[in-house]
Amino acid sequence: MKKKSVYEQKVSYNVTDIFNLVTNNRETSWRSDLEKTEIISERKFREVFKNVTVTVFYITKLEPNTFYQFEMKNNFFEGTWKDIL
Repeated sequence: MKKKSVYEQKVSYNVTDIFNLVTNNRETSWRSDLEKTEIISERKFREVFKNVTVTVFYITKLEPNTFYQFEMKNNFFEGTWKDIL
């Protein structure tokens, strides 16, 4: 059974700054839940969480300042994330 979650948040920050922060998979020091991030290729990366869970991400669509989409998978879940700005 597929489940869908929708989360909306309005913020009063510059769209470009937020987009650059969220899509920068090399600089993740702002993420307190991560042990490290490993870049596999231009569109694929892994996040290693402090609890040792590893999630693999594959970026499927990236339109600067407007749209970010990726597939994600670990031992507990898999799915698609879409971020529309």
